[in-house]
This record gives sequence, C-alpha cells and structure tokens, in this order.
Amino acid sequence: KPWLTLMDEEPFKDSSPQEKQEIIVMNPIKHRFVAADSMNMRLHYVDEARPEKNWSVAIEGCGFLDVQLAGQGRAIVPLSDGWAFVSLENGKIESSVKASGEVAGLSALRLLPDGSVWGGLNTPEGIEIRHFSKDGKTLNHFKLHQFKDLRTIRRTTQNTWLVAHHDGALELSFSACKAEILKSFTMPTVLYAFQLLRNEAGNYLLSGGYSKATFELSPEGKALRSFSAVQPEGMVTHFHSGIQLLANGNLVQANWNGHNMGDYENGLKLFEFDKAGKMLWSWNTTPDKVGSITAFAVLDDLDLSKINDDFAGVLGAVN
Repeated sequence: KPWLTLMDEEPFKDSSPQEKQEIIVMNPIKHRFVAADSMNMRLHYVDEARPEKNWSVAIEGCGFLDVQLAGQGRAIVPLSDGWAFVSLENGKIESSVKASGEVAGLSALRLLPDGSVWGGLNTPEGIEIRHFSKDGKTLNHFKLHQFKDLRTIRRTTQNTWLVAHHDGALELSFSACKAEILKSFTMPTVLYAFQLLRNEAGNYLLSGGYSKATFELSPEGKALRSFSAVQPEGMVTHFHSGIQLLANGNLVQANWNGHNMGDYENGLKLFEFDKAGKMLWSWNTTPDKVGSITAFAVLDDLDLSKINDDFAGVLGAVN
C-alpha cells in the first residue's frame, strides 16, 4: 500500500446494527465546538455537555464557509463581500466589514493579530489571495491562476501559507510583489483537497476531500499514513473537509455530506482519532439541523478572549 490505513479492520463486526449505533453515539467525550454549515448557510454552536447553550445563525450571501476564533468571545466568518464577527455567546452578528475591490465571495480567511485579514477567492481565472486591512482595504493581491477550486488557507509559524485546492495543496511565501511556491503536495486519490496543516513534528496533514481520508505527509510529500473512519451501517464517509489537531495530539475530522438534500449522503459529521488512529468520538444530527460541515473549531480549554489559530499545528491562542 502507498500509505498505512489505520482502521483496516471493522471494529463492530460482532455487533448488531443497533449495537453499532449505540457504540458510536454513547461516548463519554463531550466537546464544545462551532461549525460552518455550507449546505444550510449557517454557523452552529454546539455544547454537548450543556445543550441549552446551543445556537445557530444564518450567514447570508456566502456559498462556502470558513470559520476562525477571532478573540473577544467571537468567531469570524467570510461573507459574499467581506467578513463578519459573530458572538460565541449567543450567535449575534456583532459587526461586518466590506472588502474593497471586486470580491465575489471569500472562500477562506485568516485573521491576524494586527486585525488584518488574508482572504482566498475563487475567480473565473483561478485562485487569488488578498491581504486586507482591518477596515477592508486591499493591501496586496496575489494571483495563482494556474490553480483552481481553493478550499482553505492556513498560515505557519515560519510565516508561510498553506493552500488547499482541487488537485492537492501548496506551501507559499508572499513578498511585497509575488507569491513563491515552496512546496506542492499531491496524492493520486486526492480530489478537491480541503485543508493542509503542519504539525509540531514538521510533517503535514492533508485533508483529502473525495479521497475520504486524511494523510500525514513527510516534508518531502511522502504519504506516511492515513486516517479514515468506519461508519455505522447505512452511513458513509462522503468528503473529508476541515481538520483540527487537539492539544492531546488527537485529530478531529469533518465529513462533508453534500451541497443540498438532493445529493446529501448520510454519515457521521465529525469524528475524532487518537494518535494511533483509533476513533474515539463522533457527532451527528439530522441534516435540517446541521447539513454539511466545512470548517469547524473545537473550543474545549481554549482562551476565547484571544485570536486562535492553528499556525503551529495545534489550535491555540495567538499572543
């Protein structure tokens, strides 16, 4: 095999379908998270321990959602013409910023400590990355038209940027006048890669879209292993979208279920793997409540008064 599949064996092979469902649903882990739902165009807050705190808010005019913890108890999400700050306490949209220039929908964004925002766009010509001031003025504009179907952008501690796109992912550096491609990652089975992270060991985690797996890659791009979930009977893994590394080393993975009810594929929406690849936790609900999760952030033990980013691999506060 070109990579090691960590869950080759069916862990529920001696269980009835009813027992399979109970094994997955009845889990002692209870997470608190915020999730972007591209199917229902909503941002959801879920607290498994205190469900009375849950909320959901419509994000108008955005066909694709990213989300980041923006400090001051807020999240930041992209809009069709800029971005908005949403209260994590009650889902209220506290403020919004309109970006300058022809911005027809940000596909991805990252808020920096200085208040500026890096945004990724899909244009008819291809991918573009823009750096905006905190009030929406374009500070710099980079065209990567040789690539298409941007999904996410993430920065690193080396001040490089990780960009997931149709065929794989890139590591880039940006100067005042140009974008330099430092590395390009591809896999034979990856289509519409969703996210690239670099972990503390210096390896990369690539969420592989329709490959239905997330791969750990060496700095040279060699596949070291993969993570994929065994779903209960009657459920499927459709598309590996957002990922998050937790402080304990576990990996949380989103399963995007489809664009709408016409192509919706029933399956667990979030699942968590330990370091050995064992699935420890999963989460699901009906598509009318939460349709298809793109990006998300598990909030457990995070300081929500500060901007949080996964530039060091593990999601944490930016000082």
